[in-house]
Amino acid sequence: MEHGTWKSRICFQNIHKTFKYEHLVGGLCGGSVSTFLLHPLELIRIRFAVSDGMSSRPRYKSVWHCAEKIVRTDGVRGIYRGANSNVVAYSVYFGCYFFCYNTFKILLGNGSTNPHLSVAQYLACGCVSGSLTMCVTNPLWTVRTRLCLEYGGIRYRGMLHAFNVLYQMEGVRGLYRTTFETALMSGSSKFVAVVTTYPYLMVRARLQDPHRDYGGVIDVVQRTWKCESWRGFYKGLGVCLLRFVPSTCIMFCIYESVVSVLQQ
Repeated sequence: MEHGTWKSRICFQNIHKTFKYEHLVGGLCGGSVSTFLLHPLELIRIRFAVSDGMSSRPRYKSVWHCAEKIVRTDGVRGIYRGANSNVVAYSVYFGCYFFCYNTFKILLGNGSTNPHLSVAQYLACGCVSGSLTMCVTNPLWTVRTRLCLEYGGIRYRGMLHAFNVLYQMEGVRGLYRTTFETALMSGSSKFVAVVTTYPYLMVRARLQDPHRDYGGVIDVVQRTWKCESWRGFYKGLGVCLLRFVPSTCIMFCIYESVVSVLQQ
């Protein structure tokens, strides 16, 4: 009996060393705060990303014109349309990502909490963690995009209502639309800069757009190139870069602070 208890304690200690909840909590906190503060820029980026010239869509001349038009049409609350789902999506994403990333590092480092890995191993940890996390959170991104594109008669009462409508209309496949493509491109994006991988964000936004029906990634690429040339793949890039730097700074500051407090 004592031998079994001893083995259980050893097993629990090994699990505790491998799975660090501090990184999960730190990612959740950092992702939620940075996303809420900068949600208006994400909303504008999505609006620009799906702007393909359709007459039924609102047309924007610049970032400020987009913000002004949204506020004029829907009030100040309009600029935070879809904020709840965006905060949930990003907080869950960063919480899961940092948890998985640090878990894989510990596993590759033979249980060490501060392993010295090769560059290839660090890249592999980031790639796998990003892909797994995107697979888990893809329904949240789909609902987030739908809520950020509420115009032209489409209205939801909230995130749960959007989930319910999407599930009833398109089933599980609708919630997991673009999951494979998103996971593949998300994993690849860990190797290169935001500017290079921005077209993936544009393609993802258009595939999740309820105002347009595409046959898949190739269909989006072909239509965008035919109608908008290469510029279409970079619509909203300026807003993305404007949001990226402060968002990253806020998120990592809070993440590191929370992890440091929890580890004391």
